[in-house]
Amino acid sequence: MISPTTVEREIRFLLPVLWIYFKQQVKWPTAEQWLEMANHWNMFPGAVTVIDGTRHRIQRPQTEPWQLFYSGHCRYHNFSTQIIMDNHGNIVFIQSGFLGHNNDSGQFQLMANIGTDEELHLPPGLYILADKGYPSIYPLVTYWRNVAGDLTRQLFNRELTKVRTCVEHCIRRVKEYGAVDHLWHHERWMFPVVSELCAFLAERHIELSQVL
Repeated sequence: MISPTTVEREIRFLLPVLWIYFKQQVKWPTAEQWLEMANHWNMFPGAVTVIDGTRHRIQRPQTEPWQLFYSGHCRYHNFSTQIIMDNHGNIVFIQSGFLGHNNDSGQFQLMANIGTDEELHLPPGLYILADKGYPSIYPLVTYWRNVAGDLTRQLFNRELTKVRTCVEHCIRRVKEYGAVDHLWHHERWMFPVVSELCAFLAERHIELSQVL
């Protein structure tokens, strides 16, 4: 019989190996590749990608200031992962390990700059679809907040919800895979590895099951 210690040792060895393998598959598209993705969605011809985040609940930290990990909105300690997927459902950017006190808007500000001639280049005229938790600044396009009596804005928001399903499918799968956290509590350094690996597996699951 294999001992629990042996299993744990193998897990700790294999997870980083798998993470490195899948991480190498995530590449920010070239300008030419981005331009080829334009006009995929009729209502949003310049939308080539979608961004969303998910929170991972953790135990209250014992050796670090707990306030950094606490979300007043969610009312629990956590860290977050931000995922950007292109309009074909491929992960093109992922970053995990944001402290829980930061909301989506704050986390976006901490990420590498995205836009024309920025670190993550996005050609002019192209943009990212996001929910209302993100700042309404280029290159993000978010929901209209005041839609009362405005049918055009209401239609815009409905269509935005429809096209965001690709990343929401992935987020849902990430949460399913993330349930392993209830069975195995890992050290701080391992959390980003596990959460990002969950996202890679979720993307592959969707691809194989043809959910998109």
